[in-house]
Amino acid sequence: MGREHWAVRGRAALAAAIAGIVVLVASAAGAADGARVSGGQLVIAFPNNEAVDATSLDPNVGGGATLVYQDPKTGKVVPGLAQRWEISPDGLQYTFSLTSAARFWDGTPVTAEDVKFTLDRTVDKKYLPGNGYSSALMANYDRSVVVNPTTIRVFLKKPQTNFLPSVVGRTYLGIVSRAAAEKKGVPGFGEHPMGSGPFEFVEWVRGDHITVKANPRYTWGPSFFETAGKGPSVERIVFRFIQEDSTRLAALESGQVNAILGIPPFDQPRFEKHPKFEMIRVRKNGQPGGVNLNTQRPPTSDLAVRQAISHALDREALNTAVAAGTNYPASHILEERMGEWVNPRARFPMYDPSKARQLLDQAGWVADKDGVRTKSGQRLELTGVCLPELQQTMTLIQSQLKDIGIQMSVQPGSSSQVVETVRSGNYHVAWVIRAGWTNEDPYLLYSLNHSKNIPPKGTSNTSRVTLPEVDTLLETAAITADPAKRRDLYYKAQERLVQYVPFVPLLSYNLNIAVVKGVHGLMPDIRGTYTYFNDVWIDRSLQGK
Repeated sequence: MGREHWAVRGRAALAAAIAGIVVLVASAAGAADGARVSGGQLVIAFPNNEAVDATSLDPNVGGGATLVYQDPKTGKVVPGLAQRWEISPDGLQYTFSLTSAARFWDGTPVTAEDVKFTLDRTVDKKYLPGNGYSSALMANYDRSVVVNPTTIRVFLKKPQTNFLPSVVGRTYLGIVSRAAAEKKGVPGFGEHPMGSGPFEFVEWVRGDHITVKANPRYTWGPSFFETAGKGPSVERIVFRFIQEDSTRLAALESGQVNAILGIPPFDQPRFEKHPKFEMIRVRKNGQPGGVNLNTQRPPTSDLAVRQAISHALDREALNTAVAAGTNYPASHILEERMGEWVNPRARFPMYDPSKARQLLDQAGWVADKDGVRTKSGQRLELTGVCLPELQQTMTLIQSQLKDIGIQMSVQPGSSSQVVETVRSGNYHVAWVIRAGWTNEDPYLLYSLNHSKNIPPKGTSNTSRVTLPEVDTLLETAAITADPAKRRDLYYKAQERLVQYVPFVPLLSYNLNIAVVKGVHGLMPDIRGTYTYFNDVWIDRSLQGK
């Protein structure tokens, strides 16, 4: 999977920007007061640790036009580049019929050959690590066959109930131009991409901005957009990289930009009441923000230690201290927004340091003279890793663990450093993704907890969960079509994972955006993580400013 900041997957977020379909953080703009008008420029600033060292804007690693989409309101899968599809009775073959209208930005048609090239390329190991997340999505992909220029048949190794919305409908499976990719090669294609979305790539100034412009040929957008069947209303979008919170806020208030992502929590009340701006909160699907615990490295390999950590962490205190109370304490392994998929019985314990001390006492961890517990000569010392923006949060966790006799060092690092440390297993406690992994489907549990996904063979099971019964439950759920039976399997998996404690959920984040009033049409996707820009339009009074 990928790295996220404010639930932004770094390099893939940039690729999404140039593809013009979805990028960045889930957001929304208020209802328009007047009629839609064309013209104007959206300038949106966002924090992104990857902005200065991104290596690719390849639509296939995030953000190209996809075969299908999922309606954000209904959850229904609707046509994208594929106008219709058929699924074989055994669930192993998907036949997609492409719209003949779709064109890449250079005017060439999107064909079945391009789709096959994209899918094969997605799982090709020579493109790692750039396609790491998209290849993980395609774990069940076997092969594809071109039936004719507008028809392709995709074969799976085994059935996957959520293949349409969670695989070919994800932004990481954007269809690319075979001719352009082969002509430009790597990294050329990533520097000058060729997609088929509503906005065409104009320029990328590394570490500063990405500019895209409206694609006048775009008529094949999904039906849930107001602009379905026609091109975008806004002429250009400029995505500016402004990492510092204060600088980003100043840019909005001074009119340098007309939207920003990533509002510091202590500034939220001011923007909520400001007459010039709108501040929108969006909660996401998937997994809450929290800490991974390494289940295979002592001393967190000791179940009692992991259970004690789960009892020792005060979610309310963390939320108040680092987020001004603007987020929500989380106590389930899935976001509560996922509704019926969340097992109400699979709840992590609330803050109880006395119970945490009792668990450690019973497991033979005895406090030494300096307050740090020991067992059989081993001190209860942990290595905690995180991104720089989470250092304050991890320092508070450090203090809460000290209170029960656990000593933890806090080692902040860049995204690449932290991800490499976690995947190598050289950690005990890690908070890698501020807002947590995202997915609209509980198949996410398979990605994060199936033993086949343990690094280095996999990428996403960084807690190194190895539970055969959980593997079986998650494998069965992935191929079960009956919703009630599938839910029961995921319920059982959640109950076992809560007992095993490979992860401690802490906070459910608001992924917020501030816009100047008069900017309309930003639409969050169903996962609450990305923004569709298809419907954006700007009041005439703001155009030219």
